Amino acid sequence: MRVEEQRGPRDVASAVLFREILKPLARGLGPVGEIALGTVADELFARKRR
Repeated sequence: MRVEEQRGPRDVASAVLFREILKPLARGLGPVGEIALGTVADELFARKRR
């Protein structure tokens, strides 16, 4: 298996973990905080890097 194929599930797991850790902080900001946290987590961990 190539590195690119293995990176996907690991990055998704990292994004989920990041969201769960920061969820109490985002909850205080309401729905906008949760959306922003999800966007940041996806950008950092789950999106394909060029």
